[in-house]
Amino acid sequence: MDVYYLIHAEKGWQEANKRVRQIYSFVEISPQGQNEVREALALNWSDFEDAMQMASAKSQKVDKIITLDRKFQNKDKSYIWSPADLKSFIIQNTQN
Repeated sequence: MDVYYLIHAEKGWQEANKRVRQIYSFVEISPQGQNEVREALALNWSDFEDAMQMASAKSQKVDKIITLDRKFQNKDKSYIWSPADLKSFIIQNTQN
């Protein structure tokens, strides 16, 4: 949703819809359920939202977590990207 709203704010809903469809061609959304909550609690982090994201990502074996949270970004720079990192990746991989 964050990606949609960032694009929507700058380019409008039609462009946001188009770009989100493109993104979903190579990105998946990770579900969160009881197992992820248990894993997040087991991490024992002070920021539960970060722990939930990490637990969900690990349970789904995702490649990257995209977040604006700079504190979270500093936890594992190889695993966690900023929106700017994602934007650079998209630009590099969709130019034709």
